[in-house]
Amino acid sequence: MPLGPVLRPGALPRPWGRGRRVVPDPVLGALWILFGCYVVGLALHGKGFEPLVDGWLGSLTTALPALVSLDAGRRLRGTAGSRELLLLGAGALAWSLGGIYVVFVAAQGQELPFPSWADVGFLCFPPLVFAAVALRVRHELPALQGSVWLDSAIGGLGAATGLAVLLGPVIAGASGEPLAAAVAGAYPLSDVLLVATVAGVAALHGLRPGQSWLWLMAGLLLFATADVVYALRIAHNAYALGTPLDALWSLGLTLLAVAARRPAPKERGSVRADRTAALAVPGFAAVVAVVVLVLGRWMAVTPAATVLAAVTLLAAVLRTQVAFRQVLRLHDLGRQARTDSLTALGNRRALHEHLQPLLAGDPPPQLAVLLLDLDHFKEINDTLGHHVGDELLRQIGPRLAPALRPEDLLVRLGGDEFAIVVDSSTPGSADLVAQRLLDRLADPFHLDGVPLRIAASIGIALCPEHAGDTNGLLQRADVAMYAAKAAGGGVRGYDPARDQHSRERLRTLEELRDALDADQLTVHYQPQCDVATGAVVGVEALVRWQHPTRGLLYPDMFLPLVEQTGLMPALTTAVLTQAVRQCRQWRLDGLDVGVSVNLSASSLLDQRLPEQVARLLTSEDLPAHALTLELTENTLMVDADQCRRTLVTLKQLGVWLSKMTTAPATARCPTCRTCPSTSSSSTGRSCRTSSAAATPRSSAPPSTSPTRWTCGSSRRASRISSAWTCSATWGATALRATTSAGP
Repeated sequence: MPLGPVLRPGALPRPWGRGRRVVPDPVLGALWILFGCYVVGLALHGKGFEPLVDGWLGSLTTALPALVSLDAGRRLRGTAGSRELLLLGAGALAWSLGGIYVVFVAAQGQELPFPSWADVGFLCFPPLVFAAVALRVRHELPALQGSVWLDSAIGGLGAATGLAVLLGPVIAGASGEPLAAAVAGAYPLSDVLLVATVAGVAALHGLRPGQSWLWLMAGLLLFATADVVYALRIAHNAYALGTPLDALWSLGLTLLAVAARRPAPKERGSVRADRTAALAVPGFAAVVAVVVLVLGRWMAVTPAATVLAAVTLLAAVLRTQVAFRQVLRLHDLGRQARTDSLTALGNRRALHEHLQPLLAGDPPPQLAVLLLDLDHFKEINDTLGHHVGDELLRQIGPRLAPALRPEDLLVRLGGDEFAIVVDSSTPGSADLVAQRLLDRLADPFHLDGVPLRIAASIGIALCPEHAGDTNGLLQRADVAMYAAKAAGGGVRGYDPARDQHSRERLRTLEELRDALDADQLTVHYQPQCDVATGAVVGVEALVRWQHPTRGLLYPDMFLPLVEQTGLMPALTTAVLTQAVRQCRQWRLDGLDVGVSVNLSASSLLDQRLPEQVARLLTSEDLPAHALTLELTENTLMVDADQCRRTLVTLKQLGVWLSKMTTAPATARCPTCRTCPSTSSSSTGRSCRTSSAAATPRSSAPPSTSPTRWTCGSSRRASRISSAWTCSATWGATALRATTSAGP
């Protein structure tokens, strides 16, 4: 945790921001009080050396902040932030020791030699602080691009150029003995390093670097400012100990200590650079370099400043080249973001970007959105492989392009869906374009050596008649496309009534899921009678949905949804449970009739069905021969092997199996010849075609009557036989009632 807060055991972190309570830090409070005393002492300072102010207070205001920073690093031992704080504290302590040495020599009344041991401490401060800042930047911004580091370098070079001009007299005066000249030149260079460090941090973080960084940058700037003023005064022999200038160093070190105890990001890479604001730093640095080179024609500029200005401009030129490459890359990424990688056509984003400016016009444009979906595309993938399907999709664009005008747009939305935007100012023009597209698809595609003819379904939505926004047009074109697909392909325009039906189906589906859990499904019973005698021999269970707001719904309103969404096993279980319980109640009331329940294909494919039937018959104590399961030939045509296994298991339970013939003779199920059957003496019989008139239960399983008679509850069941009359046309009146869904 770089330069983060060091807290006493049990202390809370320091909050930051409006409306948060600030927790006082006694350590920082002591530092500020000490610094305030030093400032007051300097204000009251007389001539000559004063031990209390220049000695004790001056030394304490530099040494204690250094120790606070070192203590912060010690408490974070073992973390990455510990090394940064230790380096920062070591630099501050080195400078403080140099200052204490100067005070000690001044207290003895001696003249400080040059160079001296104090210079070692002073010159160690800039590189140690620079190392600490570099470690923190590496910790917080580990994945910076090269251009960001280049911006930081340009900012540092620009700041160094300006400072080199300002310290020109000091640099020019660095002469004499080699060691003395080297030390004298090292001071302005160290100040250049400090200012460059601050500028580089600003280039990395922008205008909002965070509170810890703000304290750190402020401390370094004050420190560098004090060094520059000191160097200029030394050049003019105007420096004296005990002036307010000495307080700037103490203030700078105190701010560094504050930065060490301020909250900082705890996780690596948790800080994001503000690149928009940070670009101002290298830009300003380039301007400074140009100004220095221009002013060099009319005023004396040191060679160091000239070299720094030239290097700054070269770095700026390099940054321009990098920026140009980034712009090209961004342009290429933008193109890729609007292009489908498989077909090289536009994608959904390209469609939105194309339509948004057009639809924003007033009045709205006359255009049409065509949604094209390939028919049976999944079969191609499953049969020939996905690579063949991909090749087909790649050929769709070139095949359809000749049917479109240059201003029309063709995109791939995903899968095998394509969208086309065309002008519709002429009535019927969209239909003509759609028909041309279908004609272009009529010729066979040659895929993997196999000629294939591909059909498609196209839905059309018009603007502004059907919708005035992109999403609305796509939704309505999608509704029209599925209507065309349901009709066997071709072209369909958007029909509001069909769209409402689609919304109604979606709402019905969600309500149906709740209905299965809330027992809203009821079962009505249709009597089955012997034509010859008129006696009731059984009933057929017919499911109904007692909707809480829409009333009683018949199967055609929800059974297709049940099949499509995989809810048929749950519905079958619910109907079987109610039918078996009602049949048992009738038998307890003295009415010896059986009940038949229709099975769908998905029910026969459910391997758990026989077990559920057996468990239900056992729990309700109902003989197996009282239950008949009716199925159609279409049901048996789906996964014949699994259907046969299910039927064999059901036969072994003893339930009756009845097959209703609905298919023409040419389409009879071949599985019927291998379905399980029993002798006339067996308790069950299966795969026997039912006639229009029901036969007595002793000779055949209950069959389906063409009429829709329903019988009532168990209390009225005993009167069914006497009340039932059969005419040649099966009459127009009969006893009708409804049985509740409960047991």
